[in-house]
Amino acid sequence: AAAVFLLGTGLLNFVQKKTTQIRWEPLSYFITSSFVGTASMQILMLLLGFLNLYYPLTAVLVTLPLVFLSYPAVKKAFQKAPQTFKKIAGEGPVYEKAALIFLASAVFFAALDILIRRGLFPDTLTNDFANYLPYYQEVLHRHNLWPNQYFWHYFHSRGAGLTHLAILLTD
Repeated sequence: AAAVFLLGTGLLNFVQKKTTQIRWEPLSYFITSSFVGTASMQILMLLLGFLNLYYPLTAVLVTLPLVFLSYPAVKKAFQKAPQTFKKIAGEGPVYEKAALIFLASAVFFAALDILIRRGLFPDTLTNDFANYLPYYQEVLHRHNLWPNQYFWHYFHSRGAGLTHLAILLTD
């Protein structure tokens, strides 16, 4: 998460230097940077996959510098987060505060649900393992995204760059 945030921050800063300056609220800057960084990392992983460069060393070389360089930006975002939440919570009517608490709770419990159902106790009833796992294994075995014996997954899963990156880093 820190790596994609830093990548997004760098790209947004580059674009801002070329265009007019945008005054960002800290929370919207964090969210926008994360989305821009995720999209950029997906494109990078897609290119690496088509260049036959899906190796663990490549994944480490792409990720490690971003993780180390992201520390100041992530620290700054977390320092500004309480101020932003205090500002949001301090202004406006009670129903807006209640809506904010409700939305924050919904996001927290949705993330917790995903962590428990998919991360800690993967569900074998939906047949995800039998469906996607052979394609991911073949991609990592061949070190590329080009069509293989599971060619139908090429059209669905070649854009799963962050999934491939996670597998390369953890396998």
